[in-house]
Amino acid sequence: MPNGKINLSGKDKENLYKQIYSGVINLLDLPFGLYMATGNELTEGVLKGFKAPKDIDIQAPANDTIRQLKRSVYQFAAAKQFQFISDMQNFLFDDKGMIIPFKDFKGFADVINDQYNVNWLEAEYITSIGMAQSASDWEQIQDEKDIFPLLKYETTGDSRVRSEHAAINGVVKKVDDPFWNEFMPPNGWRCRCQVIQRESGKETNLSKKKVPKLDPVFSGNAGKRKTVFKKSHDYYKVPKQWQKHKKNNFGLDLPKDVQ
Repeated sequence: MPNGKINLSGKDKENLYKQIYSGVINLLDLPFGLYMATGNELTEGVLKGFKAPKDIDIQAPANDTIRQLKRSVYQFAAAKQFQFISDMQNFLFDDKGMIIPFKDFKGFADVINDQYNVNWLEAEYITSIGMAQSASDWEQIQDEKDIFPLLKYETTGDSRVRSEHAAINGVVKKVDDPFWNEFMPPNGWRCRCQVIQRESGKETNLSKKKVPKLDPVFSGNAGKRKTVFKKSHDYYKVPKQWQKHKKNNFGLDLPKDVQ
């Protein structure tokens, strides 16, 4: 059952670490199985957020948004594998350039694996749900804007609300106002903000508000751009010599239904 984590067995982790240690897995030959597992997990989040059945035909024209969201999470999963292996390789050698004993490398590898495939993946899974729900909501908002021409930004109003989100709490703008090009939630990791459709009301004068700058990974509108993770995410930041590899999805094939 999807939970935003990849729980590798002890044997699977040992095999993965040994392949990285021996160089079988490297930046030019990334772990395909882990890539697919990550993409599949995030796709489950997309389908959950969009409230779509698992057997949905995403190649049907009506499901183009889901198809593009799924494509984006597999691209993200590929970039994630590049950074994951890059971080692993950073701990293969000591300060004299000598490869360290496998048992020592395994200790570092366990920490990195938990970071990428448990802690971070859980947040990424939640984001996949939130972005897909936002994209689904946006389609409904567009369909109903003749009835509900306004949107209101709302936080949950508790002590966990971020200051930059609280700053725009209560903002009311027309559906097609440029404001929603940037501030359609979610607007951060584990963001709980939402927009409420309104039949009538007074638009907010933003000249009297201090509009915050958001994390560039989250600024935007998932329903318009039809992606879960933007290319501004740190996973996509690779050295110049790897740019061509990045354009080739890091050498990892996309699922056939999103190619």
